[in-house]
Amino acid sequence: MGEIEIGEFADAWAAGAPDVDVREPWEYRKAHVPGAQLLPLGQLGDRVTEIPSGAVV
Repeated sequence: MGEIEIGEFADAWAAGAPDVDVREPWEYRKAHVPGAQLLPLGQLGDRVTEIPSGAVV
């Protein structure tokens, strides 16, 4: 898993790829991509199985 450019994200998202937001809940509430799945970074290791398989860009 790594960072991607915004254009690459936009193309993947438009094609139906899931978006996992790893910010804290208060940050997510302030702003997020519609439909993003919240998995705070501090919990990611324990919840990584919640990311759909084959979904990592």
